[in-house]
Amino acid sequence: MMTDASTCWQLHIASTLNPGETSIVRDTDDLPLSLRENYEYEIRIPSVPIHSLFIDDVELQPRRSAHGIYYRWSAGFFAGQVELLAVDKHGNERQFPVCVVPQASKLGIDQFKSMVERVRTFDASLLLGEAAATAEFGVGSSASVNNLVAYSRIKKFGKNFVQSLEALIKAPHQTLRSTYQQVPLSALRHIRPAQLTDRRLLAAALGLDVEADVNSLQFMASAAAPSFDTAANREMKMLLRRFQTTVRKLIVLIESGKFSPDKDEQEVRAQRRLDLLRSLDVSASNLMRRLPFSAVLRPATSSAGLTQIAASPTYSRAHRQGICMLRTGIYGDADATQINLSPSWGIYETWCFIHLLDQLQSELGTLQWRKVKSAAANAEMSLSTTLPCGTIVEALFQAKFNAEKPVDGRSAWSVSKERYPDFVLIARNRGTTRFMILDAKYRSGRGNVLDGMESAHIYRDSLRLDERRPDLCLLLLPGATDVPSLETPEFWRTHRVGAISEFSIDHDGVLKCVRLIQTWLSGSFTDS
Repeated sequence: MMTDASTCWQLHIASTLNPGETSIVRDTDDLPLSLRENYEYEIRIPSVPIHSLFIDDVELQPRRSAHGIYYRWSAGFFAGQVELLAVDKHGNERQFPVCVVPQASKLGIDQFKSMVERVRTFDASLLLGEAAATAEFGVGSSASVNNLVAYSRIKKFGKNFVQSLEALIKAPHQTLRSTYQQVPLSALRHIRPAQLTDRRLLAAALGLDVEADVNSLQFMASAAAPSFDTAANREMKMLLRRFQTTVRKLIVLIESGKFSPDKDEQEVRAQRRLDLLRSLDVSASNLMRRLPFSAVLRPATSSAGLTQIAASPTYSRAHRQGICMLRTGIYGDADATQINLSPSWGIYETWCFIHLLDQLQSELGTLQWRKVKSAAANAEMSLSTTLPCGTIVEALFQAKFNAEKPVDGRSAWSVSKERYPDFVLIARNRGTTRFMILDAKYRSGRGNVLDGMESAHIYRDSLRLDERRPDLCLLLLPGATDVPSLETPEFWRTHRVGAISEFSIDHDGVLKCVRLIQTWLSGSFTDS
């Protein structure tokens, strides 16, 4: 028996730490559940026989217990809304709103939201990533087409667009076109002068051919015939063609493993993504072969087409779905599209860099950071400013230190493997170049912090600008102090590594870091 579309799908989620405490949400109109990152959960949908369960296109494997089938999922290092999609044995789908919030020991939910908004206002593209968590993005201009943005919008609006076009073809827009066709003499409304020279007509009129059947005489005459090649249909076929082109491009990228840099993330999501895109491609091809689209010879956008579309609710609905689906921008006010974020640790790293620039600008005077092409290293972001004393300060985000030796005329390199520290601060004054490393670690707990210190030691030992080592390599941590011994200036001076805790909104760690940088810029902590 097929599942009735009106059946209430109940989602049951319980933490494996507290299996007796179960949260229940019904379909998509309920408020999202709030789950904690880095927690493991058991998921059940007892009201419907489930065929498969997906979280952000990753299929979960079913498990069996005395209480029936369940799924286990870990809310890892990310925060934001997560798409949980259940599919029953008949192909019916339900999407449930689930929200993963940060661990309280690291950040509060309000703090994390503020970080996301600060990164969004600085550069919304820095938020994009492949975590299961998603957030609403704007629809304004974008510097480049991001595959995740294109896929997310097609995933959101693609099926609705196809359904809108299927409704459109039931009553397509058409117009009357003037054409010429053969008609019998009796159907002629008027005879053109040229037709009067026809010998057959003259013979019949003069009675010279008494056996002639007047109605057997055929003449070319103008007539009105219905046509689907209208401005509105040309616009809609143009939109349908753009849709199919985008779908096919994404299919090729996914099949070739070039959809995104992270191969592992691509692989676990590839099959679900390909199934969706191939289904949409088949639907688009079928629509192309049906009226009115098969009658359109030259798809084109025109003001006349947009005017005709605006006058028809069916066309207007389909056109709006298509435009929303093909938007590639991510700036401006958020719309209804959920696009994948970076993991929470990635957002924390990005916010740390942006916020540190803001605070340095505030504390060091009326400085203006400007984007530059650094002579030291390639980096995701490179900014520079000049202090009143003449010192040039560069701030690099995710700088590349090439393995073994400098390349391409850059001065940054690593004595061992290639390295990518989060932040590099470089100070140049009177022919002397010094640098320090800050590495944001989204961690809490003594064991995790001590484990994270490994990167500080590696950077201290391996990174070079020309032949110079970094003066300092410090971790930035969001939560309260877990290892106080790492956070004293005396420790930093002695070992040139350490940590700064509470580096988060409205906490002392930010100011402590700024004060340290001011001291370093004055010449202290200089490596011998």
